[in-house]
Amino acid sequence: MIDGETMPGFSGIYPRRLGREGRLCLPPAFRAVLASAVGDGRDVGTVLAYGGEEPFLQFFSRAAMDEIRRKICDLPRGSHTRWILSRRFRAQTLLATLDARGRVTLPAWVRKRRGFLAGSDVVVVGKGNSFQLWPAAAYGGGNGDRGDAPMHETGAGVRAGG
Repeated sequence: MIDGETMPGFSGIYPRRLGREGRLCLPPAFRAVLASAVGDGRDVGTVLAYGGEEPFLQFFSRAAMDEIRRKICDLPRGSHTRWILSRRFRAQTLLATLDARGRVTLPAWVRKRRGFLAGSDVVVVGKGNSFQLWPAAAYGGGNGDRGDAPMHETGAGVRAGG
């Protein structure tokens, strides 16, 4: 907190464990951010971007992903940047709905593809408009050294990281 104000969006570092079925219990503050972004009767959920080679998975509120997708649509048709970002933030995403206990389930194929084992320790890292899910061993002991770089940045202003 700075002078009694809270930072908007996702913030903080939270150690967690993936359940046997690949369920992840989100921190209460993250559930509140996601719930506040849903005012149109849709189920509370998050958009999971599973593409890329980073050691983490990236999650966005629906509103944040809508903004990223609008910026992608503003890029010139046929441009290499638009193609790369469309693949990453359209084709390689899925909606993860929260259950009644505030958990999202990582599909088995995503866990396998990205090396997240059910029952393993993970770290959830708030990044403002998104949050990352890291295997605990890859996060580097929680010091944040490896997790502070933006996931992707272009000259067009589309940024998926913090």
